[in-house]
Amino acid sequence: MYFSAHVDGSSHLWRQRFPDKTPEQITFGPTEEQGVAIAPDGRSVISSVGLRQSAIWLHDARGERLISPEGYAVSPAFSPDSKAVYYLLKRESMRSASELWRTDLASGANDRLLPGFSMRTYQISTDGSDIVFETQPDGDKSEIWLGSLDRRSPPRRLLSFG
Repeated sequence: MYFSAHVDGSSHLWRQRFPDKTPEQITFGPTEEQGVAIAPDGRSVISSVGLRQSAIWLHDARGERLISPEGYAVSPAFSPDSKAVYYLLKRESMRSASELWRTDLASGANDRLLPGFSMRTYQISTDGSDIVFETQPDGDKSEIWLGSLDRRSPPRRLLSFG
């Protein structure tokens, strides 16, 4: 028996041999598979394969333009001076870390900020120098952190809850 199943937020192909064998995942990686058909001779499998993407687009006097790198981008926010846009980006797959990125609107340069921190939510300070963000490492308790956007000091944990 072949089937597609959602596990850990991604859809992949699985098979289960008859009778009563353990299900085995047969596709892996950043792509997701939806639906499955088996050739009558059992030697071929066909499925719809794709990547889940979400992008940050800006519409201004210059027109519409893509500002986030390839991946799954969410939670856009303008910098206090409106010269940059912040957003969370998952690069490899839906299960990868949601890292904070910034795009300079004048140059189009993208910058990954605070590498190693997977964020659930964030808020930029009114002067644009600091960030407060929430993480939840390995499904454990949620944590609130305070970080410096100019990297003048390492982020520090403020509290843990949940």
